[in-house]
Amino acid sequence: MEEKEKLKPIKLQLDHFFSVLASIIWLALFIVLSLNHFKSWFGDSIIQICVSGGMVNIAITVLLFWFYYSQKWPLMNPLKMHPLDCLVKGVIGVIQLFPLSYMIGIVWQKIVLSLRYALNVDCEEQPMLVFLRSDLTHEGQFWGIILLAVILAPIAEEIFFRYFLYRFGKSHMSSRQITLLTAFIFALLHFNLAAFASLWVMGIFLTFLYEYYGNLIPCIIAHSLFNCVSILSAVLFS
Repeated sequence: MEEKEKLKPIKLQLDHFFSVLASIIWLALFIVLSLNHFKSWFGDSIIQICVSGGMVNIAITVLLFWFYYSQKWPLMNPLKMHPLDCLVKGVIGVIQLFPLSYMIGIVWQKIVLSLRYALNVDCEEQPMLVFLRSDLTHEGQFWGIILLAVILAPIAEEIFFRYFLYRFGKSHMSSRQITLLTAFIFALLHFNLAAFASLWVMGIFLTFLYEYYGNLIPCIIAHSLFNCVSILSAVLFS
């Protein structure tokens, strides 16, 4: 009962919701366009992507933390779950998620590849995995990708998609409907057709994990480990 109470829908007026959403979009655009103007400072495109992506994720996280604090909403660990329990549940979560997401991703890629010429669509891997499979020119590029994909992105994405969109959507849709919609948006905003199905499954699973434990930290850990396993697979089996 306590867990369900903590995950009750966020009551937020539509104008406030769209104000926060617009703030996030404008903030991300400002950072990306500003850093693109000074792209000669970074030396190469990989570092530029890592820096701009990292700054966008940090900015979104800070903005949402400020917003939650101003609204006095419990955020990361409202049930005061022990850190070790959070870690264990996150590890168990990724052990359950990765094989399912991987198998669905393989089937999806075969379907897309079989239709790519008829549909004339791009079916490349996510840019970060493409970079990792290519010859990185220096160690800083690798650690930049690790910092962005394993630490910064999971925190920002879980706070935005699982806490903000999902909890707000529950006040307007059923849990099942908003779970599917939030996961769809999560997969869509990665802008990669080849990974769409596996990311959609990942979004659905992480929402179930959040709803089950009433805690965002296991979701962040599972998300981080999922990205870490994907990176290691790209490096070791390229």
